[in-house]
Amino acid sequence: MSLAVGIDLVAEEDVAAALSEDRDRYLARVYTSGEVRRAVARPGALAACFAAKEAAVKALRPDRDEAVPWADVELVGDAIELHGQAAKLARRRGIDALRVGFSRQTGYACAVVVATGGT
Repeated sequence: MSLAVGIDLVAEEDVAAALSEDRDRYLARVYTSGEVRRAVARPGALAACFAAKEAAVKALRPDRDEAVPWADVELVGDAIELHGQAAKLARRRGIDALRVGFSRQTGYACAVVVATGGT
């Protein structure tokens, strides 16, 4: 069984700043429509989602020249669903499941992603 871990910390004010610059473009580039729908009316939810995406990419360990589009990593509950390039990378790495845990402190969201394979 293989195991990989990724972690990320996001300041909610950084997400708020990105939203204030160009809300529609930022949301379309980073989040899936399902993530945006689930984040409505939950303060800090987009920051937590971004932290989960970043932690998942770290757990996938892409090569330096390998791009993983943000929308290819989707947070669904406590699981990460992979699409497109992210799914291809996971298959190449032998990863078949990703789980995420969160921690929040006023103004910050932290996510830890555990990737497993070969189960």
